[in-house]
This record gives sequence, structure tokens and C-alpha cells, in this order.
Amino acid sequence: MQRFKQSFFVIFVALISLFAISGLIKGDFFSVHDNTQVARVFEMHQSISDGMIPVRWVSDLGYGYGYPIFTFYAPLAYYIGAFFMLFGISALVATKIMMVLGFVLAGVAMYFLAKEFWGEQGGFVAGVLYGVAPYHGANLFIRGAIAEMWAYAFVPLAFYGVYKFTKVQNWQYFFVGVLGVAGVVVSHNLTAMMIIPLVGILAFALWIVGGRTKKSSLGFLVLLTGLLVSAFYWFPAFSQTDFTNVASQVTGGSQFKDHFVCPLQFWSSPVGFAGSGPGCIDGISFQLGKIHILLFLVSLLCSIIFFKKKKYLIPLICSQVIAVIGILLMLEVARPFWESVPFMKYFQFPWRFQALFLLGASFSAGALLQIQIPLFKKNQVIPLIFITLFCLFTLSMYHKFFLPQPYPSDAKMQTDKKYIRQKVSRISDEYMPKDFVRPEGGKYVVSSLQSSPNASVIVLEEKTQYIRAKFTAQQSGMYLTNIAYYPAWKVFIEHKKSPVMDKNGKLSFNLPEGESIIEFRYISTPYEVIGNLLSLAGIFLLTVGIISFRHRRKHEK
Repeated sequence: MQRFKQSFFVIFVALISLFAISGLIKGDFFSVHDNTQVARVFEMHQSISDGMIPVRWVSDLGYGYGYPIFTFYAPLAYYIGAFFMLFGISALVATKIMMVLGFVLAGVAMYFLAKEFWGEQGGFVAGVLYGVAPYHGANLFIRGAIAEMWAYAFVPLAFYGVYKFTKVQNWQYFFVGVLGVAGVVVSHNLTAMMIIPLVGILAFALWIVGGRTKKSSLGFLVLLTGLLVSAFYWFPAFSQTDFTNVASQVTGGSQFKDHFVCPLQFWSSPVGFAGSGPGCIDGISFQLGKIHILLFLVSLLCSIIFFKKKKYLIPLICSQVIAVIGILLMLEVARPFWESVPFMKYFQFPWRFQALFLLGASFSAGALLQIQIPLFKKNQVIPLIFITLFCLFTLSMYHKFFLPQPYPSDAKMQTDKKYIRQKVSRISDEYMPKDFVRPEGGKYVVSSLQSSPNASVIVLEEKTQYIRAKFTAQQSGMYLTNIAYYPAWKVFIEHKKSPVMDKNGKLSFNLPEGESIIEFRYISTPYEVIGNLLSLAGIFLLTVGIISFRHRRKHEK
């Protein structure tokens, strides 16, 4: 019966989330700010099909010069989309499935975290609030911030796994915690920068409360293993930014000082399809959600009711503190903090910290179901009626945040290589080389290698990470390729490695006179190799941990 109730609530949370984004399921695609989603899934699939794992480079983005996007931009959501394409599903449908899964998993994950403290009904309320928050609608239907949206699915799992595995040494919780930590990192690095320190604080608190024993330190094992598993992404991403123009993302219109939120915008701001800027009038809504705000305020009263119940009081207050920190970091009052902490500028937009408010406010709202109202205790049907009405009211209040833009986007065009190189590339080119000159007038390159007045080229084989061609040169000299310069690209002339140079952000090398077979190979950089090895070590540690704790569990029985 208990398992049936839990399954019922999980399915119900998922259905509520699906209903909220029903506009995504039907019709063609829709326009968003980061209108690269279908193209990225398509390019990820192409790189995987060419045998590049993990995917670091794609060949069509970057104006056709190639682009190391998945070295720096969190790739998990696009791996999911590409996975479905491997079964013959179109890029459009695969992208939509990827979006739906990330959206639905967020609410379900919060259900399991909140259920641990507030029971099934409290977990259900928290899961619904977390899953259908207005900010999710903005990420999905306006900003197109799918990577950030996916991170929300793993945030509750990271906290849940660390907490449960420290309390109950069950291998399933070890796996869930590692999945949560690694998932947040590989889904969205900026969300990880917010959340991972909080997970570390939780692990530290459990260690202190648990008497600093070996058992109470297991939360650190979860955190360490999760970071190791995800190292294939974060280690090279943080180590190789100097090869890119990513610093341009924290200048101009993306400076945090222009994007603080006015307090009234948390309660009421019009839903628009534009962006944010200085002042209190923006083209996008920053509503936290009236239901979220009201229930959060009511949860503050619960802190008084639960004053003598430490079982409830401590997690409730901690979640409320997280929510308040999230609000403060979005306001102008936090400007001195943003200016004094160097890495804060990389968050770009203070309103990203809605992540903390939604985490804390949604979780704390579940505590309301712990109030022992006599009528609720006598009749179990009344709470079910209450949460049903709560769901209907929440959906009706937040429906306007989950409507696609009225201007559809041609998804078939977004998988056209010309369109990807000419149009989509202009939306995201911050990971191109620093001295790369952005083509003007819609120009792009058709081929990585082209004949020149002094040399003819015949491409014999071409993949994302490998090109083999026959060159015939009338005289020796420098040959400028149409491949963006990146230290992983190496040139081999007749199987012998040749020096390469950076010429205005493009790969060049000394072409010998006469006929020669030349290979261009993407060979992992030392940072990428180290990241891969760390991930293998993390997978090994995870496997050994699961086997060890399963074995211990059997002996205990």
C-alpha cells in the first residue's frame, strides 16, 4: 500500500508537469532567445555518430570552422537528445523529448527530497511547486535555457543522496547522490557553482552532527565521487578557457550591474518575450510566483509552530535561509558582494539566483502539510481534496508562463548545415578563438579544406574529429585551413607530426611542395586526458562503493 501511494504521487507530479507544458508537445518548434537547441542536438548526434566520445567538438557551428562548444558548455541535455536520435527519431522530436524529460524530472526529484521530511503529501506539494515554477516557463519557452532547466532535475537528488546515504548506508542512495552531484555539474556549470557549495555545507553539517565519525563523513564521499565522475567536463572547461573568447560574455549588456531585480518584480511583472536590462521594466518576467511567495511566508509561521520539534525545525529553517539568500543576491542591495567576489561576474544575471529561492521555497512549502489540523487527522480524504484543488489552482495561476511564443520556428531548417553555419552560429560564438574575426554579412565556410592558387586539395575522408586529404602544392608555403584554431587539432604530413600555428584564429601549417597525404586529427589535450582519467576514477569509485555497500547490506540482513 505504501509503495502504491508513493507511485501515485510520483505519477501525479509528473502528470501535472506534463499538463503545464502541453504547449510544447504539439505543433512545430517555437522561437526562443537561445534558438540553437535543435541544431545542438543534431550536431551532438553527428559527433557521436562519427565516434567522438566524449563529444568536445562539432563541425558545423562556429560558421563552419568548427566549435568546441561541448568542451565548455554543459553537454548533458544534448547527450540525452542525441541518444533518442540514435533510434531514428528526428532532431525536432528528440529535442522535445529532451525538454520534456528535464522538466518532468525536476518535480519528481523534489518530491523524493521533500517526502523524506514532510511525508508523501508534503513531498507532492513541494514537487508541484518546484516543477511548475514561473522561472521554469521562462527558461523553457522564452530564454531557451535548456541546460539550466535540466540542472534543476538533479539539484534535489544531490541533497537527497548526500542526506540519505549519511543516514542509511544503502548503495541506492550512494548512486542517487553521485548522480545528483554529477548531473548538476554536467547539466549547467553556473547552477553547479551555486549548488555544490551548499551540498558541501550539508555534508559538513551531517559530519558535525554525527559526531565526526567515519559513518557521518559519507556525504563527502558522495560529493567527491560525483565531482570525479563529472571531471571529464569541468576539468578541461575551467582549465582551457584562455583559448576562447568566453571573457566577452561578462562585458557589454551581460554585466551583472545592469540586471538586478526590483523587489516589486518578484510579485508582478508582465510576461514578455524579450530580455532584461537596467531599471525595473524588463522584457521578461521575474515573478517568483504568487503562490510560492505566499506559501513561503506561511512557512515562516511554521517555524514558530515547529519551534520545539527539531526534526522539522532544522530542515525548515535551512531551506528558508537558502530562499532568502537567493532573493537577496538578486537585489541591488547585493551589489557590493557581487563587486567584491571576482567569480560572481560569470553568473552574468543576478536573477539566475531564482534557483536558490525555488529550491528553498518549494521545499519549505511542504512543511505546511505537517500542521496537525484536527479535521485533517480525522478524515484522510480532505487532504487529498486540498492538494487536488491546490494543483488546479496552481496550474491556472501559472498557465500564462508556459505558453510558446506566437512565432513558430522551422525546425527542419535548423538541421540544415547552411543554416547552422550561417545563422545559428551567430547566436553562440563565445568559445571561438580570441582573435577569430567574426564573418560579416552572413558569410560562412562550406569546407574545412579548400584549394588555393598554389595548391589543390582532394578530401579523402572527413569526420568531426578527423580529416584526411591529398594535397598537391606547386611550391611549399603556409596553408591556412578553415578549421578554428584549438590546441587539440594536430597535423600529420605523411604520418609525421607537423607544427601548427594560429593565424587569426584559424589553424595553419607549412605545406610541402609536391603531392602529400595530410591528416588532421583532434587529439585530446592534456587537460582533457586528465579530466577523462578523473572521470574513470570516479566511475571506478562508484562501482566499488556500490559493490561494497551492497555486500555489507547483505551481511547485515
